[in-house]
Amino acid sequence: MLHFWFQTLAGATTIYCWLVAGVFLAFSDFVMKSLGAIPAAQGITAMRSINILVFRSVFMVGLFAICASSIFLIGYTYITAAAQTLWARYLGRWVWWNHIRTVGAATSAAMLTYATFQLT
Repeated sequence: MLHFWFQTLAGATTIYCWLVAGVFLAFSDFVMKSLGAIPAAQGITAMRSINILVFRSVFMVGLFAICASSIFLIGYTYITAAAQTLWARYLGRWVWWNHIRTVGAATSAAMLTYATFQLT
């Protein structure tokens, strides 16, 4: 189930990254050219308005969400890789100690079986 949510988050982040790239492309391709084509005072006024409104927009929320999501995804991926390495080491040690416990339990069972027959 966690894998599903990881993939969903990664997919949503990817899609929004493409949308942000499109906004940046549009801005650098024709918005800035348009602002440069009008008188400087009007261009400055328009740019100030854009700068004010962008901070109150869904775009900015999404931009920060991409940052947070990316940090989480990178961290999760790193932790998953580290966990796999630790798991391999743990598994090797666990199997060894499990053999020891098996021998101990079997020895105890054998001794209790012997003692039980000695009492009858």
